Amino acid sequence: MTPTDLATADRVQPQSLTRTLLVLESEGLISRHPDSTDGRRSLLAITPAGVQVVTDVLRDRSEWLARAMAMQLTSTECELLRLAGELLDRLFETDEAAADVDHPAAAANEKILAAVSKPADVIRGEG
Repeated sequence: MTPTDLATADRVQPQSLTRTLLVLESEGLISRHPDSTDGRRSLLAITPAGVQVVTDVLRDRSEWLARAMAMQLTSTECELLRLAGELLDRLFETDEAAADVDHPAAAANEKILAAVSKPADVIRGEG
């Protein structure tokens, strides 16, 4: 994935990501490598440390969500959220969604999304 691909997926200007990418790279969370087919471009990759940070953040958010649901929602409301999570999963898994460049789960984000768990797992009681 190039910085431009990432900017497009996030719907921001590439220049908006420059500082963020520099910080992520300096902290060892992403790496940049020259594109072997076009020396003017660089390719970004999430590092194992970056995957761990994303995993930890998503785990913490999922744990918070599970606690909040248990404390504040009825069993009917929890079931409604579980069903909503299944519907969202179905939408993200459709061929049309994966092919749509404007969709947040577009091909440019597949590597990152594959490295982390979906929040819907917690809603379904799997997380």
